[in-house]
Amino acid sequence: MVPVPSELEPRVREFLIRREAMSMGAGWSRESVVRLYEQLDDLSRTAVATIARGVVDDEPVTVAKLAKAAGTTTREMLGITLELVHQLRALGGPGFPLLLLEPPEGACDDDRPVVMTEDGAHVVLSVAMSQV
Repeated sequence: MVPVPSELEPRVREFLIRREAMSMGAGWSRESVVRLYEQLDDLSRTAVATIARGVVDDEPVTVAKLAKAAGTTTREMLGITLELVHQLRALGGPGFPLLLLEPPEGACDDDRPVVMTEDGAHVVLSVAMSQV
């Protein structure tokens, strides 16, 4: 174990969380994502597709951006995102590595980044486009 200076702890923690999430994407199938996507309501579908688009485009997505995309409040979107995390983890297997990260220092919950693996994002976008 390597000691981490206290002022770097938040950055190191976020790095480790992102790294863990990126390693969890193996094993996704289009069929499992289709089944999952069909179970989601419109707001949740919008959230998942927006997160995926942000990952693919390398444009970080926050709770506030998700709320705007879905036409809802940031408070409701934070709740939807937290619910999605639990729903997606309950699927088992490699999970659906959707992570709600800590907001930057001094920022509010609206600025929390939401991430998923790049492989997973491509699968989600493929499914989302076929469901239109």
